[in-house]
Amino acid sequence: MSLSHASPDDLLPEAPEHQASAPEVQSAAAVEPRIRLPFSPRKILQTGSIILLTVSLTGSLIALVVMGRQVSDLTIRVNTLDAAFRSGQIGQLTSNVSAMEARLKTLEQQAATLASLPAAMQSADEQQSALRTSVSQLQEAGNDNTRAVTQLQSRVGSLEHDVQQSRAVLDEINRKAELTQKTPAPEKPRTSTGAVIPRVGAAVKKTDRSARRTVTPAAPFVLTGIERRGGQTFAVVIPRGVSQISAMRLLSPGDSMLGWTLRSTEGSGAAVFLVNGREHRIQVE
Repeated sequence: MSLSHASPDDLLPEAPEHQASAPEVQSAAAVEPRIRLPFSPRKILQTGSIILLTVSLTGSLIALVVMGRQVSDLTIRVNTLDAAFRSGQIGQLTSNVSAMEARLKTLEQQAATLASLPAAMQSADEQQSALRTSVSQLQEAGNDNTRAVTQLQSRVGSLEHDVQQSRAVLDEINRKAELTQKTPAPEKPRTSTGAVIPRVGAAVKKTDRSARRTVTPAAPFVLTGIERRGGQTFAVVIPRGVSQISAMRLLSPGDSMLGWTLRSTEGSGAAVFLVNGREHRIQVE
């Protein structure tokens, strides 16, 4: 047995009375050896308690330090608020809060206004669609008007041609009439009895005068067409020698132009006018 595992009793000298039983003890020890732990539970408990106490103290110190800093910060804040209150900044903060509340109310009103924005946008879209439809209709009407203007221009061109031809014919008639008036009348032949034989030229001249009286006078305008609008019939006329569309007029029965009064229309190809108490029928040109 080594000295490290020996108990105090083993180190003491044996008494004489126990020397006789030594062989028995040694034999018993040889039979049942003693079991010793490498560490002591008491020491473990003591060490753990010391460690826990150390940790607790350390945590308490840290908590005290943190609390001290917080108390210092709170003290600084309190001092700052006290100084601000004394300098009047608290009143300014109150006014700022009131201004922010007023602005918040304004923003709430604006939000309520914006809530109705989708309906307004939808209404604007509908109005835009209606405007597009109106523009399309106006474009179609403009195309129709353009075609009508083109047709009227072609009519005006043909009317100008007819007017020129009519002027040429009228000039020829006037020239013939002047020649007829300038021709000297032959002398009246006398018979032995003194009777006067009527002149042939005078008879012809009288016939020409009566024929000129019965000739229909030329209208100072041109009948370009017959139109029906709203259940009423109109005669479309334009002064002779004028090619501007703005000079055209719509005459209804009873209307007059340049001394000619419209009495009635005959279908879509003629109209009856009254001038100098006589009716004259004019064809559409």
